[in-house]
Amino acid sequence: MAFLFAIYHRGVSRPSYGFGSLGDATRRIGGGAGRGPDDPGAARLIDRIVASRRIPWRHLQHAVARLRACDQAPPSWAELADDLTRWNDRKARVAYRWAVDFHTPARRTGTASKNDNTAATSKKGTTK
Repeated sequence: MAFLFAIYHRGVSRPSYGFGSLGDATRRIGGGAGRGPDDPGAARLIDRIVASRRIPWRHLQHAVARLRACDQAPPSWAELADDLTRWNDRKARVAYRWAVDFHTPARRTGTASKNDNTAATSKKGTTK
């Protein structure tokens, strides 16, 4: 874990605590052609990671290095440590959750919720 942290923060004075699972973070890998599932390299990388029976240290190292190269935030280091501790726990289904996080589109929080609140407010205002 410390090695992955060091790879990402090499030469940086302030550490980044990151956010999300490794699947979420891998979804941020990519460039102009697309990110996450739209980037063939990111898709191959997550496939290799989640297919591993043992902790895939080499592929995790590559994922962290790609995040740094793409100037993207790392995964939550605390969550990553917990996930790797439970890697072989079948009930935890860490690899499955990472795959789902990678392939699930990001949630939109801005416009949809504002439109829903506006409609509810206008209905309340008209019915008295």
